[in-house]
Amino acid sequence: YGDGPIAGNANTGLDQPFERARFTDTGARNAMEGQRAQQQASAERAAQLARTRGRGQTTYLPDNTPIRTRFRVVEASELTASNSPDGRVNQRYPQELQPRDRTNANSQVQVRNIAARLNPERLGSSNDAGTGAPIIGSDGVVESGNGRTMAITTAYSQNSPQAQRYREFVRAEAERQGIDPSAVDEMQQPVLVRERI
Repeated sequence: YGDGPIAGNANTGLDQPFERARFTDTGARNAMEGQRAQQQASAERAAQLARTRGRGQTTYLPDNTPIRTRFRVVEASELTASNSPDGRVNQRYPQELQPRDRTNANSQVQVRNIAARLNPERLGSSNDAGTGAPIIGSDGVVESGNGRTMAITTAYSQNSPQAQRYREFVRAEAERQGIDPSAVDEMQQPVLVRERI
């Protein structure tokens, strides 16, 4: 105990030179490499998400309750609307969020009319939850603006001139709201939304 390590002590190997440390436990190495890959993928997802998010805005519900939102551009396919454009109920949608009966014929006519006369300027910034860009949660569920979302989806599916004008509007509005316009260019069917924060 008192003399310290003895030169050439084979029990510790601390006195032996080595050029490069290496793993001998391949399970630990594989786990570490897997964790590193997950961290890299997570960082890339976060960077991509940041490119699609913009300025914040206070939006008001019909009873004047304020909610904080921020502008974001998402693929139409990432949104979970209450119904499909033909009125079928979306089973993945929390129906308690939809106060209207979107299965009736009047609702479907409304969606088709909005899609046929899609006015992009009415689907941008608004302090009213009932107008402007649809409002979504962080999970992509449409909390306000299901009819608008279905109309946008319909216009895109018809490849209408209104859909092209809407796409151009989304790119310009995204830039005004601090969103990377090249992120919009990379999307097939970009939709400007207000994400609740």
